Amino acid sequence: MSPQQEIFNQAIERFTAEQEEVRTAAAFAAGNIAVGNLHHFLPLIVKMVENDQEKRLLSLHAIKEVRDVRLAYLNVTNMYL
Repeated sequence: MSPQQEIFNQAIERFTAEQEEVRTAAAFAAGNIAVGNLHHFLPLIVKMVENDQEKRLLSLHAIKEVRDVRLAYLNVTNMYL
């Protein structure tokens, strides 16, 4: 298992933490990890949205983080075109 996969799994495990701050940080981390390998991690997050009621909201937050990072990248790229 790759180091990114292990860290991603650890972040997902934190989706059920008692502290809201930990859950929010885990969603942020999962989204940012997914940005690094969209083809691998984004489908896993989408499956959680579709199939895991308990993790749905945090999975959506992770997807929002992916979108935000990608938009920021596109904005920076467009500045130099």
